[in-house]
Amino acid sequence: MFLSSKIIVPLDNQIDIWLNDSVSIYNAALYILRQSYFDAKNKHIKPVFPTKKELYNTISHSDVWKNSTMDAPSKRNSAMRAYDNMSNFYKAVKCYNKNKSGFNGKPKFPNYKDHDKDGLLEFYSSRLRKKDEKNHRFALPKYMNYVVKVFDKIDVSKIKEVLIKRYYGKLAIYVVYEVQPLNLNLDKTKCIGIDLGVDNLAAISGNEHVCKSWLIKGGAIKSINQYYNKKMAKLQSGTDDKVTKRMLRLLAKRDCKIDYEFNCISNKIIQLC
Repeated sequence: MFLSSKIIVPLDNQIDIWLNDSVSIYNAALYILRQSYFDAKNKHIKPVFPTKKELYNTISHSDVWKNSTMDAPSKRNSAMRAYDNMSNFYKAVKCYNKNKSGFNGKPKFPNYKDHDKDGLLEFYSSRLRKKDEKNHRFALPKYMNYVVKVFDKIDVSKIKEVLIKRYYGKLAIYVVYEVQPLNLNLDKTKCIGIDLGVDNLAAISGNEHVCKSWLIKGGAIKSINQYYNKKMAKLQSGTDDKVTKRMLRLLAKRDCKIDYEFNCISNKIIQLC
């Protein structure tokens, strides 16, 4: 079983450069894939999806690839993400043409990424260095010279993947690690149903009178959003549609509070079970 943990850290200049490079390579790879589709459409022929090897051979000779400071595996991961998104688009169109009932509308092309907001770095376990199980630390690839400290509950030797994204002017590091599921000898014939709402966030009831019925109030979530909307409206009144540092801090604070509340609620439901 795999779990993930999010760690928020200050923005690092080297990682920020790599995130920009990852967006540039992703957009360049997506442009190549989109043009192959449009060229075939203009010629009134069936689009032929390039293979991964063909995409790699094309983009590896581009200026965006050569000017990037990222290492080769990170460049390849960025290009392959564009390939996977475009491949999923082709599959969705194929399913849509067969049966439209499962779609709200016709599948749309994958969009280009924004340098200021997007960007993703992936590092698998084999690329992590200096794994210190005692101090719960590990280092990113040598080109970055960056050390990450994880929570004590995470076994560094069980880490499978590390993802890095921008997070409201900071960095969010997602650590994916493996844990052994606990065998609690549960009676799987007993179950509960959960009805989600707003005022009552969750109404819970079990089958065959297994458990009592519970209501989990949604007032805490509503108050967080109301406070956020009030403060954000006040901040936006004095700016010309610009995103300030105070707005970013407010957004990050709201997200952290919402995550905390839902983690507490989900943990409470598990304990009730």
